[in-house]
Amino acid sequence: MEQMIVVEQAKVDLSAIIERVRDEKSPIILTDKGKSSIKICLVENELDDKKGKRLGGFLKNTDNTPAPDNFDRLNEDEIFALFSGEYDEYSRG
Repeated sequence: MEQMIVVEQAKVDLSAIIERVRDEKSPIILTDKGKSSIKICLVENELDDKKGKRLGGFLKNTDNTPAPDNFDRLNEDEIFALFSGEYDEYSRG
């Protein structure tokens, strides 16, 4: 059964409301001026299944494509100029 709580009370007890939804797995409806406005419910996600393990990042090599042999040297002159203070983006042609 969905419980209803007034928005003003939810502002004070938000942490407790979140814990209640998490523990009871029952949604809570927030009401504002007598009208239902927000439903707080438990969301199952991938992190629950992975026990907090990190999900793959955007640089993850998922298809085992090898990096080019010169990967560490790509744009090395421009990178050096950036770090040495010699880089002027307006002088590039």
